Amino acid sequence: MLTAATIDKEQIRELITRELVDVVKRGTARIEYNELSKVLRMKYDLEVNEHFGLKHYFDKISRKCFELGLPLISAVIVSKETQKPSSGFFGLYDELNGTHSKGNPVLEAKVLKQVKKDILSCTDWDKLTL
Repeated sequence: MLTAATIDKEQIRELITRELVDVVKRGTARIEYNELSKVLRMKYDLEVNEHFGLKHYFDKISRKCFELGLPLISAVIVSKETQKPSSGFFGLYDELNGTHSKGNPVLEAKVLKQVKKDILSCTDWDKLTL
């Protein structure tokens, strides 16, 4: 079995990105951390801890989305308990967009609704996986 310690971090990021794009292309705007971890385990025999091993990659993936003019695809990764992305998503969204939504439930909901709408209407995801 591969682990985050035995495979190049860039390769792991690429696998995660591919899986997120596949989720979106299926018309879904959500996957739980534990579900993503299971997919990586089943498809690639890759063990990545769902609680803290995945979040490391989402920042880089989101920044790449921003550079390419794509919506931040990491919005689709949600906590099982809250069905929302982590606070790190909102912090990065604010950093990249010059906004202040993190910590404000009303603004976070508005941002999330718009980003998910943008994600589902985007047709340029192949740019992210090239």
